[in-house]
Amino acid sequence: MPYVPVHRMQLGRGTPVPGRTRGALDCGPRSWQVGIDARTRGTAFYPVSFLRARGRVPGPQPTNIDDAKRAIDGLRVQRRTPLRYFRRRTVAGVRKAVRRGFPVQLAISYRKWNTIVKHDSGDPAFRGGHSILIADQRDRGHGVEWLIYDSLEDGRRKNIPRGPSWRRRRDVVAAAVALADGDRNRIWAGVIAGAKKP
Repeated sequence: MPYVPVHRMQLGRGTPVPGRTRGALDCGPRSWQVGIDARTRGTAFYPVSFLRARGRVPGPQPTNIDDAKRAIDGLRVQRRTPLRYFRRRTVAGVRKAVRRGFPVQLAISYRKWNTIVKHDSGDPAFRGGHSILIADQRDRGHGVEWLIYDSLEDGRRKNIPRGPSWRRRRDVVAAAVALADGDRNRIWAGVIAGAKKP
């Protein structure tokens, strides 16, 4: 599948995630890749292998937000200010960054996510920690929704949506907090930005 820049994707169910993933162990680098694309409005594409090498995590192995910081900090895009990656540990910090229009990588409990969405997303067989990217937000009648990109929504299983989807913010936050053992001040997230601090 060809790479489709995030900013050119038609949003909603059935829209493919750019390219394909190799599975859960690529969720972090895949989030970095899509986040960089969203931040640069499609002017920068870096292969997962390049980002893994910059983060010093080559090959299929789990990654964390420290790896993301190494991979993203200092990347130059067409002579602009280098990209920066800001760690966030609170729900309030993530909400503020998304509201201000910054792409946010967020670690969630996929076990919790599967119970929330009732197998209407991703991969119901996966139960571990997982990285997604939040790219936008909108207000709906029932509250705020976040546009998320989940590397597990890549068409690997029948009846699982492919591509970005709008999800209730409270559901996404619940999955992140579940990974942090219920502590809203110990979540794992990173904001992809430039010179302007989120």
